[in-house]
Amino acid sequence: MFFLQTDTMKKLIFLCTFLVLLFFKGVAQNNFIDSLKHQLDISPADTNKVKSLINLAWTYTFINPDSAISFAKEARDLARELNYSKGEGVALNALGEASHTAGDFPQALEVLFNALRIGRATKDQEIESNSLDFIGIAYVDLGEYRQGLNYLYQAKEMNEKFSLSSNKQMESFRFSNIGYAYEKLGNPDSALFFQQQAQILSKNISIGPLTALILTRLGVIQADLGNHTQALNHYMDAIYIGDILNVGIAQYRLAELFYTLHQPDSSLHYARLAFINNQRAMEKQWMLETSNLLVKLYKAKSNIDSSYHYQEVSIVLNDSLFGPRKFHSLQLLAIREQQRQQEILQEQQRYKNKIKTYLMLAALVVFLLLAFIFWRNNRNKQRANTLLQQQKQKLEGTLQELNPPSAN
Repeated sequence: MFFLQTDTMKKLIFLCTFLVLLFFKGVAQNNFIDSLKHQLDISPADTNKVKSLINLAWTYTFINPDSAISFAKEARDLARELNYSKGEGVALNALGEASHTAGDFPQALEVLFNALRIGRATKDQEIESNSLDFIGIAYVDLGEYRQGLNYLYQAKEMNEKFSLSSNKQMESFRFSNIGYAYEKLGNPDSALFFQQQAQILSKNISIGPLTALILTRLGVIQADLGNHTQALNHYMDAIYIGDILNVGIAQYRLAELFYTLHQPDSSLHYARLAFINNQRAMEKQWMLETSNLLVKLYKAKSNIDSSYHYQEVSIVLNDSLFGPRKFHSLQLLAIREQQRQQEILQEQQRYKNKIKTYLMLAALVVFLLLAFIFWRNNRNKQRANTLLQQQKQKLEGTLQELNPPSAN
């Protein structure tokens, strides 16, 4: 049996340290956001303004997805006005990931597929690769693990083919997502390998949301393997360095671990904290997971009112994320995407058939040209032989005239 061994003083020290760190992180983040907004205010409506809006969208993605969506849409619209294809593609990727974080999977996937088409149409491998990454993790979070892995591996192969690995943050994010998908598929060995690779790649990146995400996912794998102490350490490290969203996720995982270890009081403590932080981050998916855990915890304590409250919250969140309308939208999106993929395959087949026809015509032309050359050479050779034969006969005739046969 695993127990968390700590006294009241250690808890107080940790709490004080955590609050101080959270305060300074909040101040630094607010200063950065204020700087971006000031830059936005003084920028004319040009490509630089598009980039500033995209930066703001990414900054807000993990603290306020609704604001991130608003800034990303503004960047997309301005990029379209400027006919700035790259800016539109990057803005759509930011919009898709913010929508994913907010739990709107149909909008996220539709936007990300549009970004993917822009990347391919403009031959921008970076936009295309990032779109594949974000589509992959969206499908993984939807429970479509194999489909998600397919897109993630497409991005991985594309990066290796075109040497796009200069963005270590995206590469680390991709490896972590592949590991996450393998963990969901019940393959801990592959999951651990890819998370460790992601951790190595993140060493050269400043500590932030991605580092906390990887630590939390490593904790989940260690918990699955029965290494509870390592799992606990990973979760605590993620809480210590993470942003609001990743702190909430790590706290939920910690509550989940204590629940598995039959420590309901500790589980309830962290589940409450997780729900508050996930609510602050407006992260519906993890609010749903946490509310389901809180239902079980309060039921075990015979606290019917609190259990009923979180059950109602769970029902509303589940309908918002995976209700009939969302499911219908996802079905329509899947059908449209299948049709697009089919059209792409048909166009590729038509192109291949056209190339084959051109090659056959070229081969026929070469064959006819060679045949003509051989025929002409043979004809010239026949003429030469005929001429030689005539010259020979003429020479023989001349010799006979010069040397008539003697009379007997």
